[in-house]
Amino acid sequence: MVYTVHNSGYNNIFLTILTLGNVASIFLNKNNYDLGSFAMKHESPEIRERLEHLKKALQNAGIKMTPQRMEVFREVARSTEHPDAEAIFKKVRHKLPSISLDTVYRNLWLLIDLGMVTDLGPPGDRARFDGNIKPHHHFVCSKCGAVRDFYNRDFDNLEIPNDVKKFGAVQRTVVEFRGLCSRCYGK
Repeated sequence: MVYTVHNSGYNNIFLTILTLGNVASIFLNKNNYDLGSFAMKHESPEIRERLEHLKKALQNAGIKMTPQRMEVFREVARSTEHPDAEAIFKKVRHKLPSISLDTVYRNLWLLIDLGMVTDLGPPGDRARFDGNIKPHHHFVCSKCGAVRDFYNRDFDNLEIPNDVKKFGAVQRTVVEFRGLCSRCYGK
């Protein structure tokens, strides 16, 4: 996947053309925002793979790739902190100052619908988002709220108890350990 960004400016009004493959998006870019950050060459191979997967999922769903959507996804995919929408908003706003919190939420819920991110925690709590869609589990610090991923094949292959099957169809299994993280435990 190749992103190219062309900027030309006059009187502090910049025209930015973002090309993704054979699709070009044109933005009037009043403040010359750094849309060059869309270039994936500085991303890790895992993030590039996730962005490629996002592109295919959006194409299959007939949904347009927008700078806002890409940056929201990129922040979730890069993070190991399982950020909430407000934290994602603050990070994305550095690159796209005109983005709204509503736009961040709408894109997060779309990304969940596409299976590109998951949400964590019980309904009604402040939603946190996870860009790691590989099978994994969580350690949650009960003091500071830090969430860390860990991998365990035995947990990935847990047999669903019959009592749980009575409740309905299980879509995914996540094991969550709660306790004190090493930083809080040492205090």
